[in-house]
Amino acid sequence: MSEWWTDEDGTMHEYYRAIVLVGGDFLGEFTFDSGAWNCFKYRRAGYAYYCGDCGDIWARIVCYNSSGQQLHLKPEIVSCEKHYDQWNIAGSLVRFFEEELLQLLPEAAVRREFNLLIQKFEKELI
Repeated sequence: MSEWWTDEDGTMHEYYRAIVLVGGDFLGEFTFDSGAWNCFKYRRAGYAYYCGDCGDIWARIVCYNSSGQQLHLKPEIVSCEKHYDQWNIAGSLVRFFEEELLQLLPEAAVRREFNLLIQKFEKELI
C-alpha cells in the first residue's frame, strides 16, 4: 500500500498507522486514511481517554504518520470502567458520535467493546 494517494479532486491523502492500548494491554493496530474517516479527519491526532472522576488516562489510540512520527494525543473525556458516564459507555473506546471507529478497531478491541456493551445491558436489566 502506498503511503500517499491522490483522489479524483487532486487532494493528497496520507495513510496513518494506529495502535490501541487499554491500561497496559496492547489490543492491536490498524492502518487508515485519515482523510477518509470522520473520527480522525480533522484532528490529525490520536486519542487519550481521560476519566474525569479518577483522573486516569485509561486508554490511548496512538497514531503515526507515514514517516513514522507519533502524532500528539488529544484528551477525550470518557469515564473508565469503574465510573458512571452519562453520555458514553464507561470504558468504551467508541464515543457516542464516533461509531465509525468500530470499523477500524482491531479484533481484540472490538471484542472488548462488545463485552462492555453486554455488561451495560445486563446491569440495566437487573
